[in-house]
Amino acid sequence: MEYTLLKTYGNPESAYIDAGMLRTHGIKCEVQESAGSELFPAPDGGIGWTKLFVDRDQGDQALNLLKNYSD
Repeated sequence: MEYTLLKTYGNPESAYIDAGMLRTHGIKCEVQESAGSELFPAPDGGIGWTKLFVDRDQGDQALNLLKNYSD
């Protein structure tokens, strides 16, 4: 399985919330954090980052779910 970057977050909490929602809908995903993401969280980025990766074959479905979830 190949993963592709879906979204980058300024704080890990938002990434884990989105990942949980995607997993609930059967989307395979993984959250990766930089070393500074917990130490220096920021709303729109900053020193740390958190990235959400999804199964490449489910990328479009994941984007649609996140878009509908945030509306």
